[in-house]
Formats: sequence, structure tokens, C-alpha cells
Amino acid sequence: MMNKLCCLLKTDEEYIKRIFTIAIPIMIQLSIGISLNLVDSLMIGQLGTEPLVAVGAANEVFYILSISVYGLCSGSCVFIAQYWGAGDSIRIRKVMGINYTCVCIFITFASILIWIFAPHLIWIFARETNIIEEGTTYLRIVAWSYLITCLADVISLCSRSVQKLMVTTIIYIFAILTNIVLNYCLIYGNFGFPKMGVSGAAIATVIARSFEFIGFLIYIYHDRSHPLAASLKELCDFSKSDVKRVLKMSMPVMISEGGWSIANSMYYIAYGLISSQALAGAQIVVIVGKVYQSFFGGYANAAGVLIGEKLGKGNVKEAKEDGKLFIKIVFILGIIFTFIMFFSSTLIANCYKFNTEVTLMISQSIKVFSLFIMAKMFGYLFVCGILRGAGDTAFCMFVDLGTSWIIAVPTVFTAVYFFNATLPTAVACVYCAEIIKAVLCFYRFKSGKWIKLAIGNISNNGKEI
Repeated sequence: MMNKLCCLLKTDEEYIKRIFTIAIPIMIQLSIGISLNLVDSLMIGQLGTEPLVAVGAANEVFYILSISVYGLCSGSCVFIAQYWGAGDSIRIRKVMGINYTCVCIFITFASILIWIFAPHLIWIFARETNIIEEGTTYLRIVAWSYLITCLADVISLCSRSVQKLMVTTIIYIFAILTNIVLNYCLIYGNFGFPKMGVSGAAIATVIARSFEFIGFLIYIYHDRSHPLAASLKELCDFSKSDVKRVLKMSMPVMISEGGWSIANSMYYIAYGLISSQALAGAQIVVIVGKVYQSFFGGYANAAGVLIGEKLGKGNVKEAKEDGKLFIKIVFILGIIFTFIMFFSSTLIANCYKFNTEVTLMISQSIKVFSLFIMAKMFGYLFVCGILRGAGDTAFCMFVDLGTSWIIAVPTVFTAVYFFNATLPTAVACVYCAEIIKAVLCFYRFKSGKWIKLAIGNISNNGKEI
């Protein structure tokens, strides 16, 4: 099977194995994290649609923060991957220090604002009093975990760039299992625990995320030879020019990811205009979509890491050839997952104890989403992998924000507000923008401009940081 795949892709078996050695742990981390959201929605969904909408709205608030942090770190990880390829641990630790500092300032300030304005933030997504009250309760408890969660995400993302993923994946799995068990105990009051409902789900998240962060710290510092095991002096050993250089690469990614996540929240607002049932259904559709996307997310991140490493070593021609290989693999995987997602839609929808009408709406919406998954995954590969791995972050920002805010957001609001669109139609309006994004990114790749930018970055790497 492997030999046939290698012949089809015109590459050697060892390199295919290396791609998936990096991709599979990332896939596991992403899929388990998203599967937790699916399990959470199943558990909380047993309490009714209102608690499900409340927790979903609260999670949308943190989603914007976490995606912004992901953007910041993804941009800086372009440097880390290249420094790893060049064998430069000192510079890797400087970038880590900049990441930690920026995340601490940003998340601490944001957490305070979220705690204060929690009811107003929930109101953006839903107007019912019960939903606002439950969402506020959940949000104010979970806000205590935001800083440690984002710092853990920094470690996880940087571990990908230095290709040390196995232990962090195991720790992550343990944290997720802890969250599920605590959910079962605290939401429903099992094993002698109090029945706390939505509050129990929030407490379970705080405890699990704390275990995850502590586990990551123990892992990277138990062996000081680990490239991320920086001392306080090493973390603080950066100058203003170092910060400017990292932020110049990271800010377009952070703006892109932050703006993209806000656009996703706007989609939820549009779904909420249809009905509260449509909003609950949309949360399930998006979570299910993310479970499938996690496989491509791991692969796209692996592409970015490997291309960054090649560029760090100065192998520009090989990096471009790798990009062509990654495109072929996504095409094959895209076909497979489109069929799986389309034909499993009814089974997934029936897992929830909703009425027949809502169940049918969810099933139809998942089928609609499956038709766009190929385009979405190509966009993911280019934006989060090939182009970003080469440092072409400004283009990725423009294409991400442009397709989201110029095409998807106006289209879905127009469809819902003026034409009374159903949820499946609204989902189609949102994801039609992915086709345009994939086309624009493909032409950018073919133009070779991303390679020219990468060469410029490589020539400047020795001057700063």
C-alpha cells in the first residue's frame, strides 16, 4: 500500500513516513481537542438546547482569544522551524520568551475584560434570559483558565516546530480524559459529586487545563537539553529589535486568525437570527466539521514545519517540490473525507436527542458542509502550511480576511435577513468563500512569490534575534 502511494506521489517511502510522523501527533491533538468539544456538546446537550447554546456562546468568546494566540505563535513558529533546521537553540528560546511575554500581557488583560462584560458578550449570540445567565456563569468560571490554557498552547505549538510531539500529545490526551471524567461527575452529579450542570462543565475544564499546563512544564524541564527548556534569563534575553522582527512576522498571522475567528462568530450570530434551534444545530455542524478538519490541520502544520526546516537549511528548490507533494496528498485525502462526512451525517445527527425537525436540519447541514470540505482543506494547507511556513504571512492575512469579511459574512447575513434562509442554505453561503480562497492561494503558490519572500527572510535571519 505504501509503495503504491509513493509511486503515485513520485516520492520515497521514508519522506512519506516522516510527513506522517509529524502530522499524526498533531492530528491526534487537534482531533481529540475537537472531539472533546463534541463530547461536551453531547453531555451538555442532554440538559437541553438552552444550556448547549449558552456554553457554545461562551466558548465562542474564548475561541477568538485562542485563535489569536495561535496566530501569534504560528507566525513566530516560522522562525522556530527555521532555527531548528539550522540547529540554533539559543534563538529558539528567545522567540519562546517573546511568545510567553506577549501572551501573558494579552490574555491577562482580555480575561479581566471578559469576566466584567460576560453577560454582554453572551447577549451578542443569544437574547434569551436563561441562556445569558447560564452562559455568564460558565464564562466567568472558565475565564480563570485562559492564561494557563494559552501558555500551554504556546508550548504545544513550539513543540511542533522542533518536531518533539509524542510526549506533549500523551499529556494532552490525559488532560482531555480528565476533562471528560470530571464532566461526567460534575454535570450530572455522578459518583457522589454535586449536580452542577453548566457550572460543573466549566470547573472540569479549569482543572483539566491546569493539569495539562503543569504536565507540559514537567516534561520540557525534566531534561534541560530540550530545545524549549529555557531558563528565565534565556527567555528574557531579547531586545526591542528582536520583538519587532518577530511581531513583523506574527502580527499579520494574529490579525488574520483573530479576524477570521471574529468572522466565525459573526456566522453564529447569523445562525441565531434563524432560530435558537438553528444556532444549536450550527454548533454541532461546526464541531463535526472540525473533527474532520483536524486531520488536515495536522497535515498542514506538518507541511509548514517541514518547509520551514528546508528553508532554514537553504534548500529552497526542495521546499517548492515538497509543496507540490503536499497538494497531491490533500487532494487524495479530501476525496476520502468528503465521502465519509456526507454518508455519516444522519448517524451523527441522530446521536443528539433533538426532535425530528432539528435532527433533519443538522443532517442536511453536515451534508452541505461536506461538499465544501475539499476547498476548505486546500485553503488550510496553503494558509496554515505552505505559504505561512515560508513566511508569506501578509498574503495569508489578506486572503483570509478578504474571503471572510467581503464574501462570507455579507452573503450569509443577506441570505438570512432578506431571504429567510434555512440553516443548510446559510452554511452553504458561509463556505462558498472557501472555494475562492483555495483558488487565490493556488495561484499564489504557482507564482513562486512565496519562495522569493522566503529567500529574503533566510538572508535576514542572521542579522537579528
